[in-house]
Amino acid sequence: MPTIKPIELEAASEAFANILKLMEDKVKRPVNMLRMFAHSPAMLDAYVHFLGALDQCQTTPLVRTLLIATVAQEMGGEYMLSGVAAFGPREGASPAQIEDSRRAKSENPKTQLVLQFAAKAVQQLGHVPHSDVAALRQAGVFDAEIVELISIVGLNIWRNLFNMILETPNDFPLVKVDQPLPGAGHV
Repeated sequence: MPTIKPIELEAASEAFANILKLMEDKVKRPVNMLRMFAHSPAMLDAYVHFLGALDQCQTTPLVRTLLIATVAQEMGGEYMLSGVAAFGPREGASPAQIEDSRRAKSENPKTQLVLQFAAKAVQQLGHVPHSDVAALRQAGVFDAEIVELISIVGLNIWRNLFNMILETPNDFPLVKVDQPLPGAGHV
């Protein structure tokens, strides 16, 4: 049971109702996490601006999607796992890729290193050795991408904490942390 109920579109101020509508039209459905953020117009605004900045990143939508799954699995965030399973294919991620990324694995060695770095950053609460950053550089990850990677991990920690603490009602087919993703095939 959610500790805060998602705000109804009609209860939001006109400006923020428009933002919610625009975001929900983009994904073609209401999204409870956005409606929970709407209780604080400042946090909804910050979240929407962060998403807009992601569109300008060098990090591809596919890798950003796989990072969502990695961080959600590490944190036990079933809302975000369910969301990435629902929306990941729109970003080019197959169910098998999403399932692999839950264990920080990828067929692409550079992507796997990025996912492993993200998992380690979550596990070690950010206390990642310099050698891990050096390994990213050696694999061809540029400084801008490293900054983006850390930022994307941070965003996903925020998303997972938010949804787990407030028990955001899951509006996607449920993916449990201890069960494989339906349709993932191999793994």
